[in-house]
Amino acid sequence: MRRHKLLVAFWAMFVLGICTIVLVFYLIAIGKMGYMPSLKELENPNSSIATEVISTDKVVIGKFYLQNRSNIAYENINPNLRNALLATEDIRFFDHTGVDLRALLRVVKGLIGHEAGGGSTVTQQLAKNLFPREKLSKFKLVFRKLKEWIIAVKLERAYTKEEIMSMYFNTVPFSDNAFGIKSAANTYFGKPVDSLRIEEAAVLVGMLKAPSEYNPRAKKKASLQRRNVVLDQMYNYKFITKVQRDSLMKLPITLDFHPDTQNEGEAPYFREYLRLWMKDWCETHRKPDGSKYNMYKDGLRIYTTIDSRLQRYAEEAQREHLTEWQGKFFKYWKDKDPWKSFKTEWKAIYQHCPRYIDLKEQGKSEEEIETIMKTPIPMKIFTYDNPNEEKDTIMSPFDSIRYHRMMLQNGFLAVDPESGFIRVWVGGINYKYFQFDHVNINTKRQIGSTFKPFVYTVAIRDKGYSPCFRVPNQPITFDKGDPRFNLLQDWTPHNSDSKYGGTLSLKQGLANSVNTITA
Repeated sequence: MRRHKLLVAFWAMFVLGICTIVLVFYLIAIGKMGYMPSLKELENPNSSIATEVISTDKVVIGKFYLQNRSNIAYENINPNLRNALLATEDIRFFDHTGVDLRALLRVVKGLIGHEAGGGSTVTQQLAKNLFPREKLSKFKLVFRKLKEWIIAVKLERAYTKEEIMSMYFNTVPFSDNAFGIKSAANTYFGKPVDSLRIEEAAVLVGMLKAPSEYNPRAKKKASLQRRNVVLDQMYNYKFITKVQRDSLMKLPITLDFHPDTQNEGEAPYFREYLRLWMKDWCETHRKPDGSKYNMYKDGLRIYTTIDSRLQRYAEEAQREHLTEWQGKFFKYWKDKDPWKSFKTEWKAIYQHCPRYIDLKEQGKSEEEIETIMKTPIPMKIFTYDNPNEEKDTIMSPFDSIRYHRMMLQNGFLAVDPESGFIRVWVGGINYKYFQFDHVNINTKRQIGSTFKPFVYTVAIRDKGYSPCFRVPNQPITFDKGDPRFNLLQDWTPHNSDSKYGGTLSLKQGLANSVNTITA
């Protein structure tokens, strides 16, 4: 009798346990135990995709993004990447339905010191990437894990295996502001995904376990060890031969690092002009569902008239030219104070510095601010001395302002004479340090001597003067009382070299930018 009661109690507990598990899964699935994405959300995952700016020669010259992510189709994913992922993360990916109970054994192996991957399938990891975890207690984390199982099963029903793998590669985060395999391949190896070699694919797949911990730029030793683990797994599952594994393990990690920030890339000044233009465009254009476009999230492709080759040549020519003239400029002002005659202007420049403003808002006195601003600290400054155009140094904020204000600037615009298309736009010497665009027509600045050719053209056209017509090289004064000029005071232009006398031809006056001849 007692045995019968125990048997009944056992089966009652067993059935109750099964029913409880089923009930828990059901409540999770219908969203009663926390947010559960709908089928529509699963079919249209809301992941930010970078907008690409494309040149006329089909080169991506820059991006706008919240996350530097660009999608890639399954057929364009390098087979080496697919094999490395399967071998390291989910060898039964094409057999399970989203949850692989056998894979949990890998967790046990990991606990006893073996590198064999985690218990989550690729589909479960995709669920985590699409719907990231918030910080949870251990108790709630169990329910979150069950939720990921359910989402994984739903994903398996909504997508093919190939679609799931491509979505996974497109959503996985890497280090150095790279999101998705396409961005990671360019960031670390400077190449498209389909050009990755086996050992390079192994590095990127190895990062999936812990992107910061296995970052090949910051932690080469750890990344190398992790890469070799991936190569060993690829050998274990017959994706590569023993000879391949052994030879590839001996290779060092060779990076072609291209940190992809929005300040990097070709034509940064043009892209900033384009960004502001696109901001207005997005306000006035609508998606098919009626919502506004978002250039930081919607993965737009903006085709421009810029030619990346001509742009690169222009930037190289600018750098070569200004490197020479900057050297001459510094040599001339060596041991001199160029700000001596501009104390009023310098004070205005100094007080518009963000550091000065921040210290002022903190309630610091002028004396305290000046002490801080004149105290040398480690910093980066712009320089032509290396290809990166910046270097680490020790300098006071005060001196850094003076230094950067002495850098020569220029603008460069090239237009196709037949079509009117802009092919080259160089707005300054370095967008990171100098964001004032010398090409943009909406930026206000003194036009200076750039107006002189127009003056000479009018003189030749309206007055009938020839380029050989000679003019006295003497100062003249424009009267403030003359209604033609609208001056607040009398104005007498002077030559920069203070040399006068004799006569000069219009040709000589223009060629040498002589103020008195132009006046």
